[in-house]
Amino acid sequence: MAGKWSSPPLDLSEIKKQQRVTCCVSLRSPELQASSLDRIITDSDEKWRISLQQC
Repeated sequence: MAGKWSSPPLDLSEIKKQQRVTCCVSLRSPELQASSLDRIITDSDEKWRISLQQC
């Protein structure tokens, strides 16, 4: 059984791709990892989201 996109993949520009990489790398920093539990948001479907206000 193959996976299926719930929405079509985004056609990102190179700048947008680099911004996403930069944000992801910054989230891996030790200072942010220690406080990341404070930013986790859950909803009624048990999905986890992280507030990314600093990116």
